[in-house]
Amino acid sequence: MSVEATQAVPWKNIPSEYHVSGDGVFLHRDGEKKSDEVQLTSVPAWVETVTRELNGKNWSIEVAWRDHDGVVRSQLIPYATLLSGTEQFSVLASEGLLILPRAVPLFAHYLSMCVAQPAIERSFTFPELGFHAWNRAEVADVLHFLMPSSCLSPAPHRLKAEAELCQAVLYDASKDAVGEVRYQPHYRNKAAAGYHASGDLAAWQELVHPFHQNDLFVFSMSFAFASMLTGICGVDVIIAHLYGQSSSGKTTALQLAMSILGKAGDPQVPSASNVERWNTTANGVELLLSEHSGMLAAVDELGSSAETIISVYNATAGAGRTRMTDSGQRREQRTWALGILSSGEVSMREKVEGASKRSVKTGELIRALDIPVASLATGEEEHLGDYAGMIANLKMRCGEIYGVAAPAFAQAVIDHFIFASKLRQFLHQETDTFHKELKDAAALKYRLDAAHVRALRRFAFIQAAGIMASQTAVFPCSEEDIRRAVSRTVSAWLEALPPLSLGEQAVESLRDYVIQNMGQILHYIPWVKQGGVKADVPIRLAAIWKTDLILFTKDQFRQACGDISEKEAVKYLKAKGMLQCEAGKNTYRFTSKFLEYKNVQFIAVNAKRLLSNEEINSAMEESAPSENQALNEAEPDSEADQLTREDDWPQKTQKDRDSI
Repeated sequence: MSVEATQAVPWKNIPSEYHVSGDGVFLHRDGEKKSDEVQLTSVPAWVETVTRELNGKNWSIEVAWRDHDGVVRSQLIPYATLLSGTEQFSVLASEGLLILPRAVPLFAHYLSMCVAQPAIERSFTFPELGFHAWNRAEVADVLHFLMPSSCLSPAPHRLKAEAELCQAVLYDASKDAVGEVRYQPHYRNKAAAGYHASGDLAAWQELVHPFHQNDLFVFSMSFAFASMLTGICGVDVIIAHLYGQSSSGKTTALQLAMSILGKAGDPQVPSASNVERWNTTANGVELLLSEHSGMLAAVDELGSSAETIISVYNATAGAGRTRMTDSGQRREQRTWALGILSSGEVSMREKVEGASKRSVKTGELIRALDIPVASLATGEEEHLGDYAGMIANLKMRCGEIYGVAAPAFAQAVIDHFIFASKLRQFLHQETDTFHKELKDAAALKYRLDAAHVRALRRFAFIQAAGIMASQTAVFPCSEEDIRRAVSRTVSAWLEALPPLSLGEQAVESLRDYVIQNMGQILHYIPWVKQGGVKADVPIRLAAIWKTDLILFTKDQFRQACGDISEKEAVKYLKAKGMLQCEAGKNTYRFTSKFLEYKNVQFIAVNAKRLLSNEEINSAMEESAPSENQALNEAEPDSEADQLTREDDWPQKTQKDRDSI
């Protein structure tokens, strides 16, 4: 909602059968007497603009009014509101647009007539905050950063120059109909109001710079910058959970991270801070994460409520459960792309095991990074005088100076890269480099399993984002500060990890084998679709991928399991429902006339249980034509050739993104 104090209000787009004055909106009835008029509101109101999303759907109107205090306000409401009821009008009334009780249908009709005026202005909206790539005239993939009150984009002269250089396209501003995109969520978003600026960048930098040697604080702020880049780069949702005793700096770290983007006062006062609390339901977690999508979810006090049940898989899935309306239609699914910075006195592992009465899974351990804050203590307080007073002042000032670093960082990124593909490529390369460095350093001290190696890539992405923010001169910490903070955080995380069971190690070894040997795996359906030419079969065949099963010979399976015995691996896979096998056996018979196989015994592992969606999407991109297309078009060659599937192959959810 926008607010402006003024006396002269230029109401416009008023239909001829209505008139607007300082006393309200009036409808003319047939007749000449003033008593023939019907009053609809007690304040002047009108329609400023008509909006729609970039895809041409979800039309809305911007309703403006001057309240009885003389303040001009405006709010976007869905046009469907005019057709479906009065709930939205109740919200407007609470903000000062006072509609007469019996005039609500007439007022809805008045607004619809305003929309029909030929001079009405039109603009675009989008329902999600953060970085996005949109087309501008003939130029594709242009970076933008959407905030509740504004949208950042490249300067026209920079866009014109880069479009001609990188895309050989002439940018014509006169043909660019997008203009400034406005934020309009599909659901009421209470968190969005907290994403605004207070103070200036220099004051924020002066506030946080004295703590550049505090590794907990530096890591947390680097995490916030990484959270902003998660969606545009196609990175999976990351959880970093800070745990330890009270008064160890956990909540302060969350406040500092949130101060980059928005209100970061005391989380005990909800109106003063966008830092959330974990005391919510599973449905509440979906709502919370979707409201902060594109920005940062900072969630305090895990363990404060015994009823709170955390599903790491659901939180990192990026999408809520599918639900139905009363009429049997599917509701719009809530989605989110961001980082989750969490804190509490207990670890995420302890919370999950306590709530679910089961051992935590390896996938949960690498998706929710448990970081003991005690391991990050540096002893800096001994050199900073009144350290307790400095922290108290920092916490207070986070509620006064905030929300200035994120737009400055976003504008710097947009101005430098212009196009989303260039940003993704840069971060991909930086993440690759830092991943190798972190992996090599950790391997000198710890025994790394495949799961650990994959999780280290998340740390590498956080480091890349933090260093990028430092290089833009927004983040007042040096590259050395950020590298040290991430390195020590990695060590703290590894030290706190429980050892993997033999079965879990086998699964990680299998996953690593499949990813590393993707070029030597026969994607059976696309291969059959192209004629089943034997010359196209990889010379050193690592496995066969058919629909949702990965088929290993005994030799291939033995190699994939590494140091773990095949017997232990099969036992674990079977117990976890990851093995497809015939009754009384651990193998699956496969017949193919193209490969001249008849009832050949394989160990068949469910690909969707072994790999993440991101890893499966990456695998499918290496097979041509895409396996999804082939599955839709190819007919099985025989009944024996058709393997049972639990459900369809997962669709690509990030086909237009470069995965990191």
